[in-house]
Amino acid sequence: MSTALTMLAKGGVCVTLGVSAGAEVTFDVARFFSTGRATLYGFILFEEFGHEPATASLAHLAALVAAGNLTPRISVEAPWTQIADVARQLFNRSFPGKAVLHVAS
Repeated sequence: MSTALTMLAKGGVCVTLGVSAGAEVTFDVARFFSTGRATLYGFILFEEFGHEPATASLAHLAALVAAGNLTPRISVEAPWTQIADVARQLFNRSFPGKAVLHVAS
């Protein structure tokens, strides 16, 4: 994150979520302030749901994918019956991107 903060343009926003690399970060606060109107935003998914329902954001994402403006990075596709194996791979960081579980109707 400290590197991202040094790359912000005036009025830029750095969004941080999760702490997989560690809970603490050190950055040059003077350089951050001198950028001008820069923002560091702590993103907490469930806090966001209090301001806008998840359905609105999911609909927006689906529209971006349908229009070809967003390409999801899907690394694993499997039937939902393999959820334990896929979850284990996910927790072990065995693949980058997302996993899609297919549910038969």
